[in-house]
Amino acid sequence: MSKRNEKGREIWFARVLWSYMPCHPMGFLVIFALVLFGMGAVSVGQWFLRLASIPGADSWPFLLISPTVVAGWIIAERHS
Repeated sequence: MSKRNEKGREIWFARVLWSYMPCHPMGFLVIFALVLFGMGAVSVGQWFLRLASIPGADSWPFLLISPTVVAGWIIAERHS
C-alpha cells in the first residue's frame, strides 16, 4: 500500500531542504507532463506569433514557463 499524507493524498514528492524531489513514479510523470506542456505551449506560441508577423515578440511565449513552474510547485506541495 502506498504512503499517504495527513490529508489522505498519496505521497509523490519528498521534501528536501527547500525543494521537492519525486519519490514515486507519479511524481516523475507529473514532472514529465509539465515539461512537455511547457515546451508545447512555447512552441505553439512562437508559431502563432510568427504566423501573425508580430515583430519583437519572440520571447512572449516564454512567459508561459512561470505558470507551469507554479503549477508544478502546487502539485508537489499537495502530494508531499
